[in-house]
Amino acid sequence: MTNDLKGYGTADLQDAMERNDEDARMTLRALCRRSLYFFNKVVICWGIQPNLMSKEVFKARQDWIQWIFTDHKRGLLEDPRAHMKTWGATVPGPPWLAIQKGDDRYDHPNEMSRITDFLSTRHHLKGPDSRYILISDSKSTSSRWVGGSLDQWTTNAMLRWLFPEFLWTNVNKPDYGVWSRVGYTLNSRRNPRLPDPFLRASGLESKEQGGRAEGEFIDDLVGEQSYKSKLELEKRRDYIDTIPQLLENTDPRSTRGGFILIIGNRWALDDVNSKVHDQREYYSVWRRAAYRCYSHGVGNCGRWKSIDANPCSLTQVPTWIDMYPDAQSMAGVEETLGPEVFSCQWLNDPVRVSDLDATKIGLFTLEQRKLMDDDIGQETLQWCIVHGGEHSKRADIPIRRLSDHVVSIDPATSIESSAARTAAAWIALDRKTSHRYVIDLVADHWAPDESIARIFGMVKDVHSKIGRLPKVLCEKVAAQQFVGYGLRKYSELQGLMIPRVEDLPVPRGIAKVDKIRRRLGHLLGQELLHFRAGLQLPRQELRHFPTGTLDCLDAISQAEDIFQQYYANVDSTRLANRRARARNARRARATVTGVPLR
Repeated sequence: MTNDLKGYGTADLQDAMERNDEDARMTLRALCRRSLYFFNKVVICWGIQPNLMSKEVFKARQDWIQWIFTDHKRGLLEDPRAHMKTWGATVPGPPWLAIQKGDDRYDHPNEMSRITDFLSTRHHLKGPDSRYILISDSKSTSSRWVGGSLDQWTTNAMLRWLFPEFLWTNVNKPDYGVWSRVGYTLNSRRNPRLPDPFLRASGLESKEQGGRAEGEFIDDLVGEQSYKSKLELEKRRDYIDTIPQLLENTDPRSTRGGFILIIGNRWALDDVNSKVHDQREYYSVWRRAAYRCYSHGVGNCGRWKSIDANPCSLTQVPTWIDMYPDAQSMAGVEETLGPEVFSCQWLNDPVRVSDLDATKIGLFTLEQRKLMDDDIGQETLQWCIVHGGEHSKRADIPIRRLSDHVVSIDPATSIESSAARTAAAWIALDRKTSHRYVIDLVADHWAPDESIARIFGMVKDVHSKIGRLPKVLCEKVAAQQFVGYGLRKYSELQGLMIPRVEDLPVPRGIAKVDKIRRRLGHLLGQELLHFRAGLQLPRQELRHFPTGTLDCLDAISQAEDIFQQYYANVDSTRLANRRARARNARRARATVTGVPLR
């Protein structure tokens, strides 16, 4: 059997376990000790089908958790909700730490030598002699996860076969210690008289005293019942100052120092995680959103609001595509939870209060529906705007019947990651209701040729869905005039002649932030701006306005230069209605009298 188990699947492992293959067990024991990801994927997830702990999404994170356990000893894990945080750290962590102690009955001599060298500089790793505390919002909550870890030792066939030295012959009568869902002790302790179990549950209200632990798991101190109370949040922020006192050695730089791993979602701007971000410099932070980052992909975006996190922006591709295959599936989650909770717990980006309130945007989906076509009098398949949430009772809106469609471009000339992005937004106006719909948006650091191709692709997509070409807008700036020329030439080669790119005058003496605030502030205040569910970039810019990038908001605000030309006053509306009534009357008489329609 090879060291990396290439070519061996679940059936091979099952066969090795049934045959009690000693060589296979030695190899697997060594691999489990060296890699928390391997231990989690193969052992803890044993019997779970399908096994969705993919290497692309979780390998780097599990390696980071392992580094916190063994070396750095202070960490904050901020993966999105429902992305296997507890099942990647709290449940497998204690068993993985226990198996760091070797046994010459089951391990190869070379592995025993490696274990000795590894533990010689990590005295806080004591195998089953270690004492760990699992702390949560309440002791009942933490005991659930202690029970989840205990169940691995009692029901996980792979774990029991690989590491039999830690099992009791009769868990109802262990030789020493305890065996319950509040705390349990493993076999093979060097010092059976230790007063504390291997893992025990504790809560915020528990009266813990003394320093008798080698590590602490702080899992979800804030919950649904506490995040709305400023007093409860402050109580939990203060609790962070006291948790190191439960360690036997509180110095993380010492070889004997214990570790602290805080695991939790964001709940508010002033929650526990904010204190770590702002005031605990030594803590390493693992943070990412449910959508992949332009700069880091599925990797770690790091400390919130740090210099390294400045280039971070969300794509429309979910981080964990095995569970959430596309933006549409994530949009369903957001519609269920609401934008505020989704932003905090799934994007790890607490909503801030600003003059452009990102919580007031409307969300819709773009779907193909069968509707009655007024022109031909029969049902046709049409692309429609389908409102969600509070607008769910509104009829589907065919996008080809919306008054105006605009592709607004905010080009950039640099492909550096720190520079502005080229952004193009497809926006439609419903004149009857004055609602604006941001149907599509693309933005990235592209070379000029690729920018032209992406923009043309959006124009072509609009044409295919509504049957006509949209208006194309771009600010008239010398360094950006290549867009109009390049787009016309590119369209000639592609055989789809687009209309002339309308050059918008650059607002003189007005900063970009003020321009966006003036054009979009009223729309957000009146809840007239709607985004297609799944578009994250413009909403992220709204949440951080006026800091951060503004490329997408600038492209959207440019469309207002065209839309504002269509605002009608009362007199013109009355005249238009009068002309329509007169024309309808002439049309009604035309078949009888032959009166012309004009």
